[in-house]
Amino acid sequence: DSPSTYDDSGNGVGNYCTWNPLHKGNGTLSNGNLEFVGDNSWLCQTHGTIGGLTSGKWYYEMTLLNDPSNQNWNGETQKFGWTSNPEVPGSYVSTDWLGFEDTGWYRNFGSQADSSTTMVSGGVISISVDLDANTFNFRYNNSSVLSGTIGGTAGRALYPFHMSYSGSNGKMAANFGQRAF
Repeated sequence: DSPSTYDDSGNGVGNYCTWNPLHKGNGTLSNGNLEFVGDNSWLCQTHGTIGGLTSGKWYYEMTLLNDPSNQNWNGETQKFGWTSNPEVPGSYVSTDWLGFEDTGWYRNFGSQADSSTTMVSGGVISISVDLDANTFNFRYNNSSVLSGTIGGTAGRALYPFHMSYSGSNGKMAANFGQRAF
């Protein structure tokens, strides 16, 4: 079975996550709270309406709505994934999150590298986590880019997040199951 936006036990069926309008930093939500665009400041982050997850299999994806600004730079453009920091805006400390950037860079709670994946408008970036096995998988256009063990301490609560510096640097739309994967 593929991971889904809800726990495999059936909890949350039909209750799809969106970006939380009550739990966001500087920026604007649109499209049913599935798009978040920052306001060109450093405190542009939002969390999902479902979070604090410690077990189960979870998945969501982001569609690029325009080309990233720079494919070769680990910059503050667009990031999404899972964070252990429940505060918004987050501190952006590298040890707080497991995530993928629209530039092809990724972080795994402290370690950072370039996946050498070139991303373009219309591309779909996804991340699945199996919190029981403590593993993750990043995909781009349904091809695996990177998988491994989630860094840091297993069992910590995770929250889906999206950090957007601005829409001109790379805009994305979330899909937590509202549309077919």
